[in-house]
Amino acid sequence: MCQSGLVHLQGTLVKPTFTPLDLEMLVLEEVRSRPEYCAQATALGIGTKDAPTIVLAYQYAVPLATMDQRSLLNVKEKISPMIGVDIISVDEVLSIY
Repeated sequence: MCQSGLVHLQGTLVKPTFTPLDLEMLVLEEVRSRPEYCAQATALGIGTKDAPTIVLAYQYAVPLATMDQRSLLNVKEKISPMIGVDIISVDEVLSIY
């Protein structure tokens, strides 16, 4: 593969249709669909896309800053006492600094 992202195939340059972003999306979907994340999302009342992020915040004992008004910020009062992860808005973070 050339550095430009083109594939050289028998004297012809072909641009692949499968991009690094496509691979990233496949990996994200694989992680989000793991049964433990689906169970956690159901138990906490959050989207499965948010479960891996909650786990990381829990694992590293750090607050989770988000802009997601529809999901995480909506249930932060429920999640914090249950698992000890503080969820704050990006606006709150910016006001601190």
